[in-house]
Amino acid sequence: MSSDQSYSLNEIEYYGNVEIIELETYPRFEATSTNNVKVTFKDTEEEVYTDFYLVSPDKQIEGVGLYTTLLLALIHQRKVSLKTNGFVGKHQERYIAGVIII
Repeated sequence: MSSDQSYSLNEIEYYGNVEIIELETYPRFEATSTNNVKVTFKDTEEEVYTDFYLVSPDKQIEGVGLYTTLLLALIHQRKVSLKTNGFVGKHQERYIAGVIII
């Protein structure tokens, strides 16, 4: 890790009652995340949030389970609550660690 602090660990964030509007396989960060999904969602005030990814895309529950839940919410237009792990990367990306379909 370089001294320019290319990431930060902030407080865990919660986004409640949001609508998933797009799931995209997105190799933005080259080799470090070619196996991830970019999640875009909007809140009840129509504000759009982007640059959210799965915290552990290679794991069964933390990756495949989260993706499946997000995909079902997108297909059936169901609201969800999202939880991040608090990590903010050098590109301002955040990572989803939990999801609940409302």
